[in-house]
Amino acid sequence: MRLLKVGRDLSCDIILRSEKVSALHAEMTILNSGDMLIEDKSSTNGTYIMNKRIKSGEPIPVRRGDAIRLADVELQWNMIPMPEDNSQFKALFGIGSNFRNEVKVSGNTLSRFHATLKIDKKKRAYIQDHSKNGTTVNGTKITPGNNVRIKRSDSIVCGGVPVDLRKYIPISDGNKVLWIACTAALIIGSVFLIKNLNFHRAVPINDLENATACVDGSFYVVVKLDDDPFKDVINGWPKEWIFGSQNDVFPVCQTVSVESDKVEPVSYTGTAFFITANGYMGTNRHIAVPWEYIDNMKKGAVESIKQKMSEIRNELLPLNELQTMDELYRLQNASRFTKLLFNYLMKGGFTKVKFDQINAWILRFKNSPIKISGKFVDMRIGLKGQDFRSESELLPCHVVAQSDDPDTDVGLLRLNNKKTPEDIVKKGFFDINDAMVDEKRLQPQMQDLITIGYPYGFILGLATENNTLKPTIHKISVSKDPDENKFQFQGEETSGASGSPIVDVDKHRLVGVLYGGYTIGSTYGLACNIKHLKNLYDKNKNKENE
Repeated sequence: MRLLKVGRDLSCDIILRSEKVSALHAEMTILNSGDMLIEDKSSTNGTYIMNKRIKSGEPIPVRRGDAIRLADVELQWNMIPMPEDNSQFKALFGIGSNFRNEVKVSGNTLSRFHATLKIDKKKRAYIQDHSKNGTTVNGTKITPGNNVRIKRSDSIVCGGVPVDLRKYIPISDGNKVLWIACTAALIIGSVFLIKNLNFHRAVPINDLENATACVDGSFYVVVKLDDDPFKDVINGWPKEWIFGSQNDVFPVCQTVSVESDKVEPVSYTGTAFFITANGYMGTNRHIAVPWEYIDNMKKGAVESIKQKMSEIRNELLPLNELQTMDELYRLQNASRFTKLLFNYLMKGGFTKVKFDQINAWILRFKNSPIKISGKFVDMRIGLKGQDFRSESELLPCHVVAQSDDPDTDVGLLRLNNKKTPEDIVKKGFFDINDAMVDEKRLQPQMQDLITIGYPYGFILGLATENNTLKPTIHKISVSKDPDENKFQFQGEETSGASGSPIVDVDKHRLVGVLYGGYTIGSTYGLACNIKHLKNLYDKNKNKENE
């Protein structure tokens, strides 16, 4: 860790030459992880992030490139040193008086972030000083900024305060025989525990294929009017409008279609994967609530629905010009909705409600905002080795929950019988409780990942010798640092692959859920960080009775 003082005073690490900048204006902390914090130190003219003043004395996370202003001076990021490359070390321990350190030491002479203990991949230990009062090893002061090799037996003193680091430093070569004996005992004990306690193991990819499902769903788009004065007054007046497709044309409104029996639901496919033994599956939000993404399936669909609703509402004729009861009879030859209104008036509504009241209702009906939702007709899954065309082999399932935020594109499904198939439980599934939820461990081009899914749905899934389902497996790699919600990967992504699980190559642990992509010369995919599916599952796992 490293602390940088920012201000007008010449003793600061970063000096800003402005009378409006305080002597010690702010402090910036660079953590071992590379994350950065900035804290305003009760400055007169304030510290601003994205033009918003931050509270004094409260460390705020920032990212390189953020617009930061101290009084009237814009922070230049080239003045801030890049985080040290510690990729050769497998463990880092901060030493100092600040609570963020792994080794917290008290003393007035210690710096808040005094030094860092580093353990490399060969279990060798080093210490690096970055303090004001220095660090000594066996009585010799070390040069700040250098990695100095140390042993468990060495005497380490930080700012005059002895620091015991033995429990953080691996056993030395002198105790190699004892270390080998202990390691052997641990291995034997671990084998025993794995056998008897069924500890986690890396499930083979072939078995994870069995735990990956092809989703086959169909739904209608449902439209309701927020302000419809007729729906609770006139008998037979529709409370909602159902849209589907007819001869591949979308949208067709079922309630007003001349051939409504021929209106079909909208069909789609996707991917899901078993994450528990009791039937829970992970997938995308847009698999769980597809009607919210209907524009992605059928370009311009939402605008077409709005246009169709406008045509429906304009069928209702105004009554402004009707002066007598006799003139009402011409409404018998008008549109369906006008006929319903005519029948209502003939049954006593005319005497109860004046024409100007009816016209006000008509105006409300025509101008009411519409609300688009949907309802499932069917949702089933097919598994590896099944005949997708045989409905008897498909397993019915339902939506348990989906994320509230569209930027976290995850959904939770469950088999209707609430039981993951026995052979999948026996061989293994994508254990959500063993997921790698820290997306910062995913570094561009540093590790390979695997995605398993059903691109193009059953079309490609059935392209096998025996014409039964089989998922597609791709090896991919992270191509951009993850953010809070997602990471970008280099690899193929097509329709139907949405909801595919992404696992690491080594331990086959879940790291993400594929949800989209784009093509600019080459194809790039997008995946939601697995922590969002884990959070969704944790919030909803007790929603249904087991």
